[in-house]
Amino acid sequence: MTRRILSILFLSLVVISATADVPKLSRSERKERIKNLSDKYRQFLADVDPIIQPEELDTFLQLESDAQRDLYIDDFWQRRAKAKGVSVSEVRSQYYDQLQTAKEKYRSIASDRGKIYVIHGEPLEVKAYGGFTGCKLIQPLEVWTYGYMPEVGRDVRLVFYQPRTGIDYRLWTPVKSAKENLADLISQEIMALSQENDAVAIERVFGLDTNVCKYELITRLECECLDGKDILKLIQSSQITQQSWQNAFKPPPVNPEDVRKILHSVVLANPTAPQLPANFSIAFPARQGNRTDAQMTILVPRSKLVMKEVGGVKLYSIDVVGEVLKEDQLFETYRYRFDYPFESASDPIAVVIDRFLRPAEYKSRIKLTDLNSSSEAVIEKMIVVPDIGSGSRAAAADDIESNQTKLRIVPLPDQLLTGPQHIDTITSGDDIKAVEFYLDATKIMTK
Repeated sequence: MTRRILSILFLSLVVISATADVPKLSRSERKERIKNLSDKYRQFLADVDPIIQPEELDTFLQLESDAQRDLYIDDFWQRRAKAKGVSVSEVRSQYYDQLQTAKEKYRSIASDRGKIYVIHGEPLEVKAYGGFTGCKLIQPLEVWTYGYMPEVGRDVRLVFYQPRTGIDYRLWTPVKSAKENLADLISQEIMALSQENDAVAIERVFGLDTNVCKYELITRLECECLDGKDILKLIQSSQITQQSWQNAFKPPPVNPEDVRKILHSVVLANPTAPQLPANFSIAFPARQGNRTDAQMTILVPRSKLVMKEVGGVKLYSIDVVGEVLKEDQLFETYRYRFDYPFESASDPIAVVIDRFLRPAEYKSRIKLTDLNSSSEAVIEKMIVVPDIGSGSRAAAADDIESNQTKLRIVPLPDQLLTGPQHIDTITSGDDIKAVEFYLDATKIMTK
């Protein structure tokens, strides 16, 4: 048997995946959809809350089945592993280790320190100031140092303070004027002595000392606290950079095209789309090794499809997305596009899908979309794939592994492609003299 690979270079070819923007859900819509999830998936969303992008969340909440959600979770970690250049198991293990540490050391991943730790990992250095064992003029502080933070900068030092009326430390971020923000850092004792007057308290701590150190022209903070000079310097430098600190809470960026990819690789019904009538049947005409050809045929009335002229050629165009599930687990997905010339299209039009499956029981879910009208049909069927490994039926099926002439196009990657692309075909048999390649109904090459 002859087996050849033909390759062609399409210059200036742009293959764009059929991904639209992910519909943005409102807060109430998100809340309702999360409530309807099982515990497993609600827990997943709770665990990854610090690092999941809004578009990722909306994508996840539009999936229809647990099998799709499991596929999405795998993709979620794949994206992060790819960005870090490590394995999926490593990135997932590292994240859950950080998650557990954040819960143990910082009470919750909802706390500011917990979020930062989960998103950015262990800081290079943690230094504490104030509190009962330090300077009594200020609340307990922690300063976390990182070498680099996206959208924040390099050599970043984040200041966390313990609120006078709370337990969880907060990131010291500007919400008022620079001087008024200083009041957040002043100790409960000083605020009480100042009768809760921010201006008086700020003067007591950051104003010039008029007693012991009055001739040195330094602040009371510097005069009374051993590390007061370091604290003052830290505060002054932080006031310059803290405008960008809020960006530290942003989830790490991901490729939005990768996020949307799942929406056109699984079956998702559009409740507002016009319904397309379709009739399903299945046959098992061949085998390949230990797999049986499950040939699914879907008949669509020609009158229900919309014809469109492309490059001078009149076509009916149907997009097919399919899922094969085994024991409620996603076994495989596929996607095809079928173009039928108007002049030669049969009625009804037959969409034929061949999937080579091992003998077993499966669930087939198929979505057909008329690309020219957006009408669609979603078909869900249980199928039992037989073993045709013996008898006359097997003999007929063996043709597929004989010298029968066949040609297959190697699928392109399911993503956005730009620039020159190689389109490969695999041929079997000796009866092929040449292969013609068409782009937008125009012949561009013969090989």
